[in-house]
Amino acid sequence: MKNLADLNDLLFKELDALTRADASDEDMEKEVKKANAINGIATTIINNGNLVLKSAKMLNEYGIETPPESLPGVAGLLSDSISADKRGKSR
Repeated sequence: MKNLADLNDLLFKELDALTRADASDEDMEKEVKKANAINGIATTIINNGNLVLKSAKMLNEYGIETPPESLPGVAGLLSDSISADKRGKSR
């Protein structure tokens, strides 16, 4: 997993696994334990992302530009958005 989009995909896959109607009680118990572990890790990743974003905002307030590649996990998402904005502005 390299970015927040991958994390999002994983969370939805786990949600699908938890809502399977054909799962046995034993399988469901395993999925619940797995989901709890994934939730704990995902929460840590999201909290870290929020800290990185807050830091970037603070730096930008003081005139220090934060390049997207310096934002771990969101660089791909930001660079795609920035590229789309530039394409839209050039039209």
